[in-house]
Amino acid sequence: MKTDTKIAIGISSIMIFIGLFLFVWILPFLFVWLSFGTELSNEESLPYLQKAVKYSIFKPQKLYTLETIIPTLLVLDKNKEAISYYEIYEKQHPDNDNLNTKATKTLVTYAYIKTNNYDKALRIAKDTNNLYQQAKIYIATNNLDMAKKTVEEIFSTKTKSKLPYLYVAQIQLKEGYPKSANTSIDKLLLVNPQHTEALETKAEILKALGLTDEYNKYVRKIEKLKKERKIKRK
Repeated sequence: MKTDTKIAIGISSIMIFIGLFLFVWILPFLFVWLSFGTELSNEESLPYLQKAVKYSIFKPQKLYTLETIIPTLLVLDKNKEAISYYEIYEKQHPDNDNLNTKATKTLVTYAYIKTNNYDKALRIAKDTNNLYQQAKIYIATNNLDMAKKTVEEIFSTKTKSKLPYLYVAQIQLKEGYPKSANTSIDKLLLVNPQHTEALETKAEILKALGLTDEYNKYVRKIEKLKKERKIKRK
């Protein structure tokens, strides 16, 4: 074989390899880009994101595509599927100092809470130092002493958010003080009248107070709000 022929074959092989590498590298990002179509709903975007994860070979690709698909799954209330992808994400050993990693961990914690996996949820919430999620978990598991301690810690940060009053109200309700709980929850609803969990807590308080008509009114309001949001998610 002539030298010129060998060189030509060598160059062709290199070009093919480079082309193949670029294709493999770009393909997952292409699927992510397709998922961002302005006319697509979250439900319609999901198959593209699933393909993006599937065809991710290299760690940077896998991390990026997983960080993209998990929020979409959470918006669609596909919590178990979000957790399954997060388990893959954990195996990639993401950098804990990375903002995307912290955001992903914070989001997936809600999936663990919704599926009643409180031990795992609490571990992640502590890892990300998310006091709000920790308070939520302690209340859900009836660890009210730790819940109160955590809420006090939130208030000590001099937060301007009214969200901590949700936890105060839930603690007071569980301790048997529905009137105090009603005052607390109204502090949040005054600034955020469509906060779903606050509305649900308000309904529970009204039920505990024996105000049946008001309770039924809030139940209808919550159902209507959830239905509207479900339509928007699609």
